[in-house]
Amino acid sequence: MLERVIPVALKTAKPGTPEFREAIRQALLGERDIAASQGGPTTLPKRTRYGLDDRSRILLTVKEGKYVLAK
Repeated sequence: MLERVIPVALKTAKPGTPEFREAIRQALLGERDIAASQGGPTTLPKRTRYGLDDRSRILLTVKEGKYVLAK
């Protein structure tokens, strides 16, 4: 996520300043569906603090020694 938002934040503020921290926050709010191993975070006020939605939640079970989607 930082690889995508820091370049955006650097366009408006210098690192180490309160303005830069706010620019990072604003850049995060502007990102959508960043591919990550835990899901596709999108930072919005109505999502979890991690930015995950229902697409990022699955339930697995072990059947015959393999992971399968729980039904």
